[in-house]
Amino acid sequence: MAAASRLVSFAEKIIKPHRATPLSLGRYNLSINDQIMVPFYQSIAAFYPNPSKTPEQVSSILENSLSKVLSSYYPFAGTLRDNTFVDCNDRGAKFMNVRYDCPMSEIAKLPDTGPEYLPFAK
Repeated sequence: MAAASRLVSFAEKIIKPHRATPLSLGRYNLSINDQIMVPFYQSIAAFYPNPSKTPEQVSSILENSLSKVLSSYYPFAGTLRDNTFVDCNDRGAKFMNVRYDCPMSEIAKLPDTGPEYLPFAK
């Protein structure tokens, strides 16, 4: 079954903070260590079964939670400028929703072949 699995849908949207960042916090200056740090992104995903909620309900809950979290961690909703500061402009954070035509238990068994198995490579 894993060999026949295909990406069904891939949607991206920008999630804005639940509350606007106060103007007094509009600029977050990066430390010298932040400025010289090599860009590194660690992607982690955790999956837990929850048969009481549909995928649409789970997605809605995650979007709402991200919006609320961005209000407290406002630099993550901003824009990096000149690698020296973050413009805390409430631009938002990217939220991706990916659907496959197989159960999550089969995703780990997918072979590493072809871009159709790499939804984040776009």
